[in-house]
Amino acid sequence: MTGALLEPVRRSPYGLATVVAGVDGTATGELVLERAMIEADLRGWHLRLLHVQPEQDAPGRDEVRDRGARLLERMTDQAHAASAVVAVTSRLLVGPVAERLLSAAGAADLLVVGGRPDAEAAGPGVAVRVAARHGGPVLVVRPPEGRPGPARSGGGSRKPVVLGVVDGAGDAAAVTEFALGEARLRGCDAVQLHTGAARGEWDEAAGDVVVRHRLLAGDPAEALVRASAGACAVVLGRRGPSGRGRLLGPVGDALVRHAACPVFLVG
Repeated sequence: MTGALLEPVRRSPYGLATVVAGVDGTATGELVLERAMIEADLRGWHLRLLHVQPEQDAPGRDEVRDRGARLLERMTDQAHAASAVVAVTSRLLVGPVAERLLSAAGAADLLVVGGRPDAEAAGPGVAVRVAARHGGPVLVVRPPEGRPGPARSGGGSRKPVVLGVVDGAGDAAAVTEFALGEARLRGCDAVQLHTGAARGEWDEAAGDVVVRHRLLAGDPAEALVRASAGACAVVLGRRGPSGRGRLLGPVGDALVRHAACPVFLVG
């Protein structure tokens, strides 16, 4: 493996590199705001907050809109208080949540959404639908394990970025390059998990990032969920084997529902 540089920053419809976050008034929405601020601050990008409300009949419509506007105002104030350098804007939208988020996010450089197990239990929720259809990277944050918290683990070492790569998959190179960029941003190692790698386990340097190659034991989805407990983030291809008929591959679907840390879906 050779050292990989971060891809040149793509330009969003807003004209500047942007983290877009879908927020609401739930505890998950607060986690999304917190994580989106961390990501924007790490990259030096702008932050765009989107709040989507369902269509309302005329009675009570104005009151609901006012609540949404106040929510965005409060969250914008929180974001400004957390960082003096990240520019923050917001927008209130009305309609189906996933569709409005995707339309308003456009080609956002990073889209952050919340994953809620209760919402995904009956079928694909907003996080799965957005992750499957957005053209760029999507970061899914889950409560309570998804709370960002410090990147450092016990003993002063940093938790690694974990790459879930299926050997030979078409998106393996893109997933690896993205994950190395995330590890570089965070100043941590990367752990690349393989299925059936012939070389066994080994460590190597990819530029200034140490990559630890490890074999997946057992079911890939279960192994990655276990690995997420010791990671600062998991990076995964948007789709994997046996993904036909699914919005996401089975591994991505499992991570969105059960990961103990934030999950990037790319490719």
